[in-house]
Amino acid sequence: MIGRKNWLFSVSELGADANAICLSLAETAKANGIDFYQYLVKVLTEPRTSQSISNQK
Repeated sequence: MIGRKNWLFSVSELGADANAICLSLAETAKANGIDFYQYLVKVLTEPRTSQSISNQK
């Protein structure tokens, strides 16, 4: 379970929200057998190959 004590280290509400998003991604990756660090490296270093919906119009 994520949360509880993790929120003690958030300075602001926005920081807590960002922390919750990151922890949710990490836990989802772990539950699906994905190495979270390698996932982040891939997502943050490879160029996007598709356009967003707003750019397609």
